[in-house]
Amino acid sequence: MLLEVLLSSDGQREFRNKSLPLIQEEDWALVEGTCITIRIFAKATEVLSGERFPTFIYAMPILRKIECYLSNDEMFSRTSEDSEGKQLYEKYGRTRFISSVVQKPNVKRTGLLNKYLSRFQGLAIEIMGTSMLDPRLKALKHLSLMEREEAKAILIEQVE
Repeated sequence: MLLEVLLSSDGQREFRNKSLPLIQEEDWALVEGTCITIRIFAKATEVLSGERFPTFIYAMPILRKIECYLSNDEMFSRTSEDSEGKQLYEKYGRTRFISSVVQKPNVKRTGLLNKYLSRFQGLAIEIMGTSMLDPRLKALKHLSLMEREEAKAILIEQVE
């Protein structure tokens, strides 16, 4: 959007005597791709910064959403209907640089996913299961069916 303003007649007039570096369209596309890749972290930070949700238990579903988002191999797919990166193809699809612009954020996405998995791998099912005790999370959408059953069994075992 900034690029469009800068290239418009109003933008040319407003910034005529200003010394601004010219950012190429490819660079703007790369910035947009990077924003798509890290968008989930902004959303997670906003939610977790609220005063109503200070517990680790509430962080679990958000951590799972981050994992799911970063695991989406189709994020930068031209053909996927729910592809976040599809907007890059709509905007820059006819340019010579689209393949490299899509590849770079996708590599970053994979790197972030690997870093995420290395930090949260092996999170004990007992910890995940405690979210069953929070009425706000009783649907347990953040756990797989197998994890739900395992967590339920552990809680029942602990009560008996």
